[in-house]
Amino acid sequence: MKLRSRLIGILLAGTMVMGMGVTVAASPSEGTEKDPAGVEIVKDLELAYGVTTPNETFTFDFAKVTSDAPDIQDAKIAYTDKDTDEDAQPGELATIRKSTANILEGVQFPHAGVFTYTVTENGTDAEGYGMNYSEAKYTMNVYVKNGTGGKLFVSAVEILKDTNDDGTSADGSKTDDPTLGQGEGAGMLFTNEYTQKGGSGEGGDADALSISKTVSGEYGDQTKDFTFSVTLYKSPTVHDDKEVTYQGRIGSEAPIDFTTNSPVTVQLHHGESLLFDDLPAGTTYTVTEQGTEGYRPYAVVTVDGTAESEINAAEGQNLSTGTKVVGTDTNSAAFRNVYDEGGSITPTGIIIDNLPFILLVVVAASGLSFYVVSRRRFSR
Repeated sequence: MKLRSRLIGILLAGTMVMGMGVTVAASPSEGTEKDPAGVEIVKDLELAYGVTTPNETFTFDFAKVTSDAPDIQDAKIAYTDKDTDEDAQPGELATIRKSTANILEGVQFPHAGVFTYTVTENGTDAEGYGMNYSEAKYTMNVYVKNGTGGKLFVSAVEILKDTNDDGTSADGSKTDDPTLGQGEGAGMLFTNEYTQKGGSGEGGDADALSISKTVSGEYGDQTKDFTFSVTLYKSPTVHDDKEVTYQGRIGSEAPIDFTTNSPVTVQLHHGESLLFDDLPAGTTYTVTEQGTEGYRPYAVVTVDGTAESEINAAEGQNLSTGTKVVGTDTNSAAFRNVYDEGGSITPTGIIIDNLPFILLVVVAASGLSFYVVSRRRFSR
């Protein structure tokens, strides 16, 4: 009895040791003769809020590894400037996802077996702003079985990821179950990032952002400097862990450095503008004008070519744009200050609002003086 127990224990221990050294691969998704397995390609296009989606078609290539594998036509996914991520907010990354239909639909395999392909995206990265293409690479194994009456069908598709989007190794890890209509779970996901310069428009080369000042009112001082606080925040497509610095300029003055998340104080007088030549679209900013006694501030902010309603503050109070985004079209914050005419002073020192009353007093005093003088003369 003891010997039997020992033998059972030894067998169990041996089984456990053997099991520890064996890795069981997850089986690919199964299809049937009636409902064959399929696979789709999924594309995520990432761009900053405020950037117009490019009209572009992405192409994916299937290179045969198995010599007698049938050709698979290049798959395509098209985007237009009407495609948007409705959930994205200013300062956030927008992601627009699209996918192909079943790329194995209509493909005729010559016999039962496993057919292997390498799947990549075609495209060359732009220099500077533009499209950054995915460098992901996948191995696709298509399992084909014999069905009834000698009919072949795709029984399973297995997807192994060899390279990540950024070109680093993915070690051939198996992806999720590549079931059709599962988005990322479809097995082959390619992610591209699209960037644009603020104010670039359709091939234009305007300033990314303009902050301007005008002064009005008959006695408004157009030589007076008004104080502004300007803060920039990184576009979500700027992946630098540290804060970044951009330069602004006021006329022919020396460039001013603006480090993201750090407010910078500048002064502008009538007719001057603070201009930023180069900001990535998706950059956000705030501008606050410091209140000045005697002046009421107004501002019109234009975001991506669309002018918003005019904002204002009471005389002598601060006025802020709030957080605004730099889009690919015109971006500006036009401040104007109106001098408070109600308390303005004429060159002679007479307050205009009180002039009618002063004239009445002068006329009354003159009449009284004439009456007193006349009485004295009559009494004599």
